[in-house]
Amino acid sequence: EKSKCFCDITLAVNRPYKNFEGVYDTDFIKCRVYGSVAETTCEYCRKGDLIGIKGSLSSLLGDDIYVMGNTVSYLATGKEESD
Repeated sequence: EKSKCFCDITLAVNRPYKNFEGVYDTDFIKCRVYGSVAETTCEYCRKGDLIGIKGSLSSLLGDDIYVMGNTVSYLATGKEESD
């Protein structure tokens, strides 16, 4: 049984090549994690952090394709944004 606790995050992944305008495009990938992984992700993960997610693709959440994450690895902390 899946935990009721979950966390949705969106990964911004830069493509390794420039488009015809000379700009690197970015793909936005929706991800969901459950249980203790979700609790830790919600507590420590912030916009701009570099993370890795291990999981599988799923379309069970509607029309969109999600990565259903099993683990989240924290690779680097992003810069804090000031308001």
